[in-house]
Amino acid sequence: NTQTHRKTNMGPKKKAKKGDGDGDESTEKVFRLYKRKCAEEGIPVVKRLEEKFLELREEELDLTHLHVIDEIGDVGTRAILDAMRDVDYQHCTAVSFLKTNCQDEGCRAIVQFLEKVHTVTILEVEESQLTPLSCEFISRILIPDSLCPLQELKLDHNMLGAAGVEALAVGLRANSTLKRLSLAYCGIEEDAAFGLINILTTKFTAITHLILQGNRLRNTGIKQILPMFKLNESLTHLNLADNDFGQDKEAVAVLCDTMMARDKIDSYD
Repeated sequence: NTQTHRKTNMGPKKKAKKGDGDGDESTEKVFRLYKRKCAEEGIPVVKRLEEKFLELREEELDLTHLHVIDEIGDVGTRAILDAMRDVDYQHCTAVSFLKTNCQDEGCRAIVQFLEKVHTVTILEVEESQLTPLSCEFISRILIPDSLCPLQELKLDHNMLGAAGVEALAVGLRANSTLKRLSLAYCGIEEDAAFGLINILTTKFTAITHLILQGNRLRNTGIKQILPMFKLNESLTHLNLADNDFGQDKEAVAVLCDTMMARDKIDSYD
């Protein structure tokens, strides 16, 4: 399954014990500031997040993976991300939001944190009501000047369409750090071919895994995109399943031709 990937080095990092002279109280500061921001906004502290911070306090660990699966909306998202940004929190390497309804304003808060703190290598915001505007925000952390070391980006189940793809392409034009890009079930149709081609053919691209499953590129889009893979030397895994193509003989021929020409692609779906 090309959509599944391992999160490496994601375990909480052990802090120096009290009295060892490290003096890093940033995780506790984030927790206190998050609770204060929730109170100011009149929203409840997310129970799972509170339990996580209490666990980290007990174990004297830092938060390396911010993983939210509660429907906290844009205000709740901003409360936790602004707290981390205000503290200049340096321990988080992965941010995952699933079914949070964070929407574009929540995504803006995530991006603002990543713009300030250059530690996050994995960003996943799935099924959270994002629009192409969120892709414009994310594009800011994909350009080299941002210094964000992002290697994996997963935006599945958000209606991004061609406009979203084109916005991401702006940031990926000179990006050489991103390795995995997943845009499954994002309402991408054949009019997104140009944006996808721009992502695939830039000389800087380092993308090895591209997941486009569950979109509607159809035969027209597939015939435009697949020949461009011959110009791409980084890709090793490609998922185009469930894109409503295959009955067109020309599209099948283009697929076969691409598979023969790009024998370094280990996995097709």
